[in-house]
Amino acid sequence: MSTRKITSADCQSCGICCSPEASSRDGCYDADYVGVTDRDLELMSKALSAEEIGDRVSIGMDDNSCMKLVPKNGMERCAALTGRIGRSCACSIYEVRPGVCREFKPGSEECLEARKNYFERRRGK
Repeated sequence: MSTRKITSADCQSCGICCSPEASSRDGCYDADYVGVTDRDLELMSKALSAEEIGDRVSIGMDDNSCMKLVPKNGMERCAALTGRIGRSCACSIYEVRPGVCREFKPGSEECLEARKNYFERRRGK
C-alpha cells in the first residue's frame, strides 16, 4: 500500500468507505454499515424528497435507520454512491450525508484500514 498522504480529492477516485466489504463501522447491517440519525434525516429532508430519501435510507426496527445497500458491479455499496468504487465515484447526497460520513476523514486510520480490508477481500474472491 502506498504511504503517500491521502486527501479528500482521493475520495472521488476511491469510494471504498462506502462499501460494507471494507467497513468496520458500528451501525446497521451487523455493524457493517452506516446508521442514520434523526438529525441526519432532518437534514436530508431539507434537500431531498421523501421518495429520494426512501430510495437511499432503510428504516429498521426500533427506529434504527441505515443507508441502503445496493448491488452494483458485483458488490454491495451505499445507495447514495454514484460511479464505480476504485475509479470515479461521488456521493449523490454529499451536502446532506449522514454524520458518520461527515466524520470519516480521508487518510485516517479508519480510511487506511478500509482500503486494506477492501483489497484483501477482493484478492480473496
